[in-house]
Amino acid sequence: MLRRFRQPSPPWMADLFKELLRPPYFLEHLRREAQTPSQAQAANGRTNAPPTSTQTAQVRPYTSRPAQPHHTRARDGGAQAHPDRTVTAARPFAGSEPLGHATPRPGPQTTAQLAAASAPGSPPLGTGQTQAAGNKTWQTVFRAAHLPPALAKAYGWQVTAAQRAGSALKVTTPRGVYACKRAHIPAERGRFIRDVLNFARQAGFSHCCEWVPTRRGQACVVRGAAVYYATRWVHGQPLNLADLAQLQAAAHSLAAWHEATRGFEATHYNPPDEFDLPALLRQRTDDLRTLLLRAEAARQPDAFDELLRRLAPSLRRDAEHSLRIAGHPSCQEFLQRDAELPGVCHLDVTPGNLVYTPQHQAVLIDFDLATFAPRALDLAHLLRRSLQLQHWRGTVAYTCFSEFQAVRPLESAEYLLVQALLTFPYRAWRIAHTRYRLYQDDTQLQELRGFSEQEEERQAFLREYADQLQVRIH
Repeated sequence: MLRRFRQPSPPWMADLFKELLRPPYFLEHLRREAQTPSQAQAANGRTNAPPTSTQTAQVRPYTSRPAQPHHTRARDGGAQAHPDRTVTAARPFAGSEPLGHATPRPGPQTTAQLAAASAPGSPPLGTGQTQAAGNKTWQTVFRAAHLPPALAKAYGWQVTAAQRAGSALKVTTPRGVYACKRAHIPAERGRFIRDVLNFARQAGFSHCCEWVPTRRGQACVVRGAAVYYATRWVHGQPLNLADLAQLQAAAHSLAAWHEATRGFEATHYNPPDEFDLPALLRQRTDDLRTLLLRAEAARQPDAFDELLRRLAPSLRRDAEHSLRIAGHPSCQEFLQRDAELPGVCHLDVTPGNLVYTPQHQAVLIDFDLATFAPRALDLAHLLRRSLQLQHWRGTVAYTCFSEFQAVRPLESAEYLLVQALLTFPYRAWRIAHTRYRLYQDDTQLQELRGFSEQEEERQAFLREYADQLQVRIH
C-alpha cells in the first residue's frame, strides 16, 4: 500500500498543481515595473535615472511617412498579457503632489468610461451621479466616487457641479470641464503618461485627451497608495464599433497616435516594453492549457466546464497555430527592428476608451496601460472587438487595414503578427482565465456560448485571411 502512494503523479496532474500554486503570470508585469532603476535599465535597455532640470523628452513633428530603420541592437523585453487590471501600490515621486496622509476609501476598480455621462441619449445617472445643485453637494459626490474633495484644492478648481462617469468624475468649473479619476498605476507611470500625451500633442496629434497639471504644476496627486489625475473632458459618446464610419475614425486615430509617439523617450522612467509577442502568446497558450486541464479534471463539471471541454481541441489547435505564426523569422526580424524606434501602444482599446465626438473624430482616453509596443497589438485588439460585433465580416478588416496603411504602410510581417493575434482564441481564454483564476458569475457561461456560436464565422474569416496573406507575402 505504501508503495502505491509513492508512485509519481501523472505529468498533467503535476503541471496542474504547479500552475495552481503560483500567482497568475500577468503579475510578472508588475514585478518588472517595480524593479530598481539599475535592474530596469539592464532588463529594458532604457534609462530610468531621475531627470535633471535640463532633461526633457525630445519632440519631433508628426509625419505619416515610414521612419527609417536603425541598425542598433533591439531592446530585450518580455511581453505580458493584461487580462485584468491589478491594483498596484504607488509611491510619491518628484512630479506628484502629496495630498495628506489619510487612507483613501476603498472603491470599485473599473475602467473609466469618460464619455458615458455626456453621450446623447444616455440613461439617467444613478445613485451618486447627481450634480452639486441638488440635495447633495459636490463634496458628497466626490466621496461617493471614492475621490477626496481636497483634489479640488490641489487643482485650484472652484467646482460648480460633479457627476459620476464610471470610475471617473465629470467635474464642472468656471474654467472648464474635467475628468478626474483614481488610477491603479504606480505614480511613475502617471508621469510617463503625462509626458507621452504632451509629446504627441506637441507633434501635432490632437485626437487624445489633454493632461491637466495640478495647481503646482505636478503630474498627479498622491495620497497614500492612491494616485489621482485629471484630463480635459472630451465631449462625445463611447465609440460604436458596429458602425463602420466610427470604426474608420478609431483606426485612423490609433494609427496616427502610434506614429506621433515614435521617437518619444522619457528621461525619468519608462515602463517595460511589450515587443516580445511570441513570449506573450506563449504565456497565454500555457495558461490556456492549464485552464483546459482544470475543466477536464473537474469531478463534478458544471455547464461551463462541459462547454469548455467540447471546445478544448479547437482551442488548443488555434493556440499552437498562433505560436507558429508569431515564430516566423520575418516576424522576429520585424519586432527587433521596430523596437529600435518604437511607438507607444494604448493596449486598452475598448469602446469606452475611444470617444466619438460631434466632429466625427475618435479621441483616445485612459492611457493607464500604455507603453512601447508594436502597433499590431492595438490593431489586432481593435479588429477582434469589431469583428465579434459584426460577425467577422471582411469589410471590418479592410476598413482598419486601409486606415493604418494610409498613415504608415503595413509590412508583411505586421500582417502575420495580426494573424497570429487573431488566431489565438483570446475571447475564450479571457473568459476561462477570469472564471478559474479570479471569480465566477452567471454571465461567463453566456459569454462562452457567444464565442462558440461565432466559431464557424471566425474560422472562415481566418482561412480567408490566410489565403489573402499568402498572396501578399509571395
